[in-house]
Amino acid sequence: MGRLAVLFTVVLQLLVVAGYVYDPFDSDFRCQVAPEWTTANGTQPMLATRGNITVVLLSWSLHRVQQLERLRTFLIRDRKPGVSFMIINEAGYDWLRERLESEVNFPVYQDSTSLGIYDKLHANLNEILLYDRCGQLNYHARGRWASLNRHHISTGIRQIYYGYGECNCTES
Repeated sequence: MGRLAVLFTVVLQLLVVAGYVYDPFDSDFRCQVAPEWTTANGTQPMLATRGNITVVLLSWSLHRVQQLERLRTFLIRDRKPGVSFMIINEAGYDWLRERLESEVNFPVYQDSTSLGIYDKLHANLNEILLYDRCGQLNYHARGRWASLNRHHISTGIRQIYYGYGECNCTES
């Protein structure tokens, strides 16, 4: 089943390149290295994840956070090491951060108006960003495409994992 999924994604990518299919994960910033952003204590989380595939969820939704934790657990069981996860909690929802942290086994960072992380990432609430091992944005999932109930995000992770991502990352 894994090879069939990879074959399907390769065919889909070819159709997108040929202009036959709309690419809901496209971005003006595709294949660009993640912009620099820092947390309130001065760390740069994206630099720390370089060398791993990185999944960034911009949300304060407890339900979405729990779904992302389930996806992380599934990838571990599926023997897919080297995938890092993080959540960026929306500015103004500081009071939810501790609750979100208690639901996951990966970092939750707090945005603020002074940090402007969402703006620096050119992303909005409830969107998901997938970066390859080189730190390049491969997929920017918005709206229904950012649903963790469907397989769009896990398929995107697998595409990057097996070297079929949108960008030319040679780091393995």
